[in-house]
Amino acid sequence: MVAYGNYPQGQLFSPAFNTNVTPPTPANAYPSYPTPTQGESLCNCPLIAGLASIAWVNRQFILHNIAPAGIAGNYSVTFWDYPAAAYPPPVPVPGQGAGCQLNGLLGAAVAVPVTVSGTIPLLNASPVDPATGMTCGAGSSNVNEIWPALYEKAYAKFMMYKAQIPSHEKLNAAGNPSPLQIGDLANPAMDPNFGEVQNLTQVQWGGNAGVGLLYLTGLPCYAYNLNSAAFTPTGHINVATPSVFTFIRNGFCRNTAVAPYGLNKTLYPLVAWTYLDGTQPAGVAYNNGIIAGHCYAILGIMTVGASNYIILRTTYGTGGIAVAAPNPNPLNLQPLVVAPAMTCYDALFTIGALAPFYPPTLLPHPNNIPINLTNGIFGIEASISCTNNLTTFQNYFSTIGWAD
Repeated sequence: MVAYGNYPQGQLFSPAFNTNVTPPTPANAYPSYPTPTQGESLCNCPLIAGLASIAWVNRQFILHNIAPAGIAGNYSVTFWDYPAAAYPPPVPVPGQGAGCQLNGLLGAAVAVPVTVSGTIPLLNASPVDPATGMTCGAGSSNVNEIWPALYEKAYAKFMMYKAQIPSHEKLNAAGNPSPLQIGDLANPAMDPNFGEVQNLTQVQWGGNAGVGLLYLTGLPCYAYNLNSAAFTPTGHINVATPSVFTFIRNGFCRNTAVAPYGLNKTLYPLVAWTYLDGTQPAGVAYNNGIIAGHCYAILGIMTVGASNYIILRTTYGTGGIAVAAPNPNPLNLQPLVVAPAMTCYDALFTIGALAPFYPPTLLPHPNNIPINLTNGIFGIEASISCTNNLTTFQNYFSTIGWAD
């Protein structure tokens, strides 16, 4: 085992991220896609999915929210705290076919700047695992871009403070590790090492991407349970919608081709997460493609013929800090059989300049198709109604969440 090290190379923002505007439709997303990628050694999909969704709808938020601070080489990242709330925050759970405001009872959000050094804590000497092509911690789909890794370190430091986790850098009078205090968040000497970041559980990272958005934005954040065919208006959405597809289309997409927003692209940070394994509808099998208990960013919607699709991005998009993107990751789904006489087809396709839509027909599609992901972006059927009255999207995903 190589000792903990730091990777001081790279640039904060790549030219592609700093200069390219977010494209008007998901189909044109390849040149300037949402760049944060999840490391293979961490379980922080609530953070990475939230960051990807924010970067997708408002890149300026990211550009302005991480900035040089104090001594050269240090950076400040702002998160939002709810001082009156316990940790983990007592957020409500949306009921069947209904929504709730996740931070509605937490009081006013308070900005908390977190200062970190510009180096990236690592498990090994290299930021990339040569066996997988994945970074150990957060990476980027843009080569040599380090802002996701610095965001990750700052957020881990913030969550260690929230959870009152002892730090190897902070010792009490007896010389034992002591929890971080609010004043320590401004001190780069209190940055966590890779082992401390790696030890944080998914719950300590926020549990789901809706809570991640709560801490990342400080905006009113909502969640919606997907286990119903009908949806009650929540947040800025003030019209009833008959399906999850129309709920997203009417509530989150412009529906007019007005530059620079486009027709089908989300206008608000929107995320989704899957069921915990064992709680999903009958016939749903998770694997390395769509993972149980995992968070995804929603980028928009699309209609091909008579079929509707929701466009998502897994946190395990391709790319690395110091290397070119490795081979695309396969997405293999098992057949979804909800009754002996009915099979719902997964109908997945990839999006991007290097991968055409699959499949582009209106006919039923074969199951368990090995799909090569372009930066982790894919579409999933949201119009086929199975015998349990849920679409394929709803059978795999339990909840959506967003910042309003």
